[in-house]
Amino acid sequence: MTRHELAIKIDGSLPRRELRKKVVEQFLLEEAGTGTGEKTSRYVYYVEELDDGSRIYLTRPAWLKKGFDFLIHVENKVFMNGKDNPKHDDIFEDLKKKKKRIPFYTNAGMKL
Repeated sequence: MTRHELAIKIDGSLPRRELRKKVVEQFLLEEAGTGTGEKTSRYVYYVEELDDGSRIYLTRPAWLKKGFDFLIHVENKVFMNGKDNPKHDDIFEDLKKKKKRIPFYTNAGMKL
């Protein structure tokens, strides 16, 4: 298995379309493996560092194997599933907690 570790800069101020384009362009640069299992190329993309020094990173491929799938991981964090990769419910709960602390508005001006 070939494992590649890369750091990519994700500028959160970019419009969503540009963010998607940047991520897809990075995925297109990947070297293909020669098969499945041990012959699969694996990628780790470090995308952000948190205040405590832990990193958020993406791993590819993910279990769906649809070509552009990936898992999100957070170092030094254990989520409801007992792993370092959050499920949708983990993300929803985190956003709810943040909303209670700091109310914010979407780009369309609608309160979340």
